[in-house]
Amino acid sequence: MTDLLRIAELPELRDPHLVIGLAGWTNAADVSTGSVTYLKDQLKARKFADMDHEPFTKYTSSRPTAAIENGRVRSLAYPKNDFYYWSNPDKPHDLVLFIGTEPDLAWPTFTKTLLDLAVQLGVSRICAVGGYYDSVAHTGDVLCSGTATDEAIRQQLEQMGVGLSTYFGPTGMLTALLWEAQQRKIPAVSIWGRAPHYIQVANPNVWHQVLWRVGHLCNVPVDTMPLMRRGQELNQRVSESLKDNPQLREHVAQLEANAPAPGPPMPQTPGAAGPLEKDDVLRSVEEFLRGNQDPSER
Repeated sequence: MTDLLRIAELPELRDPHLVIGLAGWTNAADVSTGSVTYLKDQLKARKFADMDHEPFTKYTSSRPTAAIENGRVRSLAYPKNDFYYWSNPDKPHDLVLFIGTEPDLAWPTFTKTLLDLAVQLGVSRICAVGGYYDSVAHTGDVLCSGTATDEAIRQQLEQMGVGLSTYFGPTGMLTALLWEAQQRKIPAVSIWGRAPHYIQVANPNVWHQVLWRVGHLCNVPVDTMPLMRRGQELNQRVSESLKDNPQLREHVAQLEANAPAPGPPMPQTPGAAGPLEKDDVLRSVEEFLRGNQDPSER
């Protein structure tokens, strides 16, 4: 095994599925890392390995984060790439979780390292989770899109109301992983939650809609009721903010009137929220939400 991996223990797993969440370009509304971390916490999955971040990181693009209090540096955190496992007592498929950071550099090495370990563990299906900002209203149903490497999984996606993606353009690591998995003949799927572009904070509504589909695809029981409650609270705070923002209220009403039916969307770059993104009204909504956000959601 490559020296890029530090393995504390190599678990013995039964026909495991691998779920992937990455910080970075594919993580709008914290859908990718937030939902997979929620799943890890719900299952009490155990960490067994990590991948060295340094060969993949350009620190001027992916900076470490610091906590400074009263003029003293309390902590410094670099990007992480951690592996967890969970043994499923009721189903024939155990679970591997990878929660990491999209690499700035050496994408082929990153995908090879990750998928080599997946092969060694006997992974039989890969499910990658992503999120992007879109012109959708917070009051409507959360829509999801998806991509899969074989027809059977594509049919499963359609049965769960996931629109099959059609997209041409710059892409992220999740798509690169699906491509490499396809070359290795490992069944793989990505599920993307579409988050309202004017709510650029962690969005439990989207996490919930993505996670129940992941649970179905990977035979994993996950309690999403806490996410539903947190999502309702978020929507209430957004609705409160609309009372003082007639321009945004009108914009949301237009989104509601033009709500797309579930189907294959055209993804946007996370952060490219559309023509209103830079308006003062949108910034005020972000400030309102962040000021009222539960610390556990940050």
